[in-house]
Amino acid sequence: MHTKKKIIIAAHDAGGMDSLLPVLGRLFKDSSYEVTCLAHGPAKKLLDRQQYRYADADTLNEIELGMLVQDLHPDLILTGTSSGITIEKKLLKIAQAKKIPNVAIIDFWINYNLQFSFNPLGRMQPEDLPDYILVMDDLAKREMIAEGFPKDKLIITGNPHFENFQEFPPLPGPVKTIAFIDQPFSDLKEKGFHENMGFDELEVLRDLLRALTELNFQGEIIVKFHPSVQNRAKYDELARSSSISVVRDNKESLDAVLAKSHIIIGMTSMALFEAALGGKTVISYQPHPERIPDPLITNRLGLSHFAYTDEDFKRILSEDIKFPEQNNVSKKLVESYTKSGATLKVIQVIDKMMNNSKAK
Repeated sequence: MHTKKKIIIAAHDAGGMDSLLPVLGRLFKDSSYEVTCLAHGPAKKLLDRQQYRYADADTLNEIELGMLVQDLHPDLILTGTSSGITIEKKLLKIAQAKKIPNVAIIDFWINYNLQFSFNPLGRMQPEDLPDYILVMDDLAKREMIAEGFPKDKLIITGNPHFENFQEFPPLPGPVKTIAFIDQPFSDLKEKGFHENMGFDELEVLRDLLRALTELNFQGEIIVKFHPSVQNRAKYDELARSSSISVVRDNKESLDAVLAKSHIIIGMTSMALFEAALGGKTVISYQPHPERIPDPLITNRLGLSHFAYTDEDFKRILSEDIKFPEQNNVSKKLVESYTKSGATLKVIQVIDKMMNNSKAK
């Protein structure tokens, strides 16, 4: 009789849970695994949407969380990554204390140190790292090594979430619909994160509305809210003071909003990466006076238009509205992310870790 492999999978941020969902789906269907999913904060919405069973970590204090782990007696703990002292970091310390193999998956090319630092103003410490960190590609690995992460802890698997990306068919006619991708920078600043960003989502939408008014844009903006946002009225004052039509996403899926939008505008969100790989025209606007390093991968890969001043932003908007074109992305580049076999690679890594642990 074979003993089931017991795994705890957990995340707080939506991006982290997105990267884990394909792994969860595969493991739930395999009777050789016994999987317990813990969700905290925004991650719960994604699991509810998929109708996956999970334990609500928001209801557990650290002592209760430790007791739960002890009762489950897992062979491995797999987590996403999030800024702040979230479920991932709490489980890391429990895993280290109980000598449980543990691994985390990075979901995007941004804020590597913040994902592992226990101090929002400080850098990660080697003792605060899991046994292994799974990353998207060689670029992420090189950047993390440059930030001080030990090379032997980093394993390239790809992000399983990218395997869900789709190609969006071109939309006919003139530009009538623009999607604005929300990010909760204003909330995060209040909590001590992203204080060096130099801008927030309210400023970016304000500049967008002003530019579109000056360009006499006749269409509408759909605001696609970040999963963590509680205040869905935060843009209402800006909308009321503008002649441009601003509508909420009505809780539609990201794919649905992207599919019906001619142009996708945002800051540094993964949604811009998904839109660009799917063939959409993407504009990243990051109005920072001191030009901090641009964290958005699509800008570095040449897949999106980008602006750091309102003058450049208006110029790019004008060109994209007058001459809308489908973003012709290299099929080879797209498939390097969407057909990398990331889900299987993650499962192979955790299986190997569990086998090695049992062999000791």
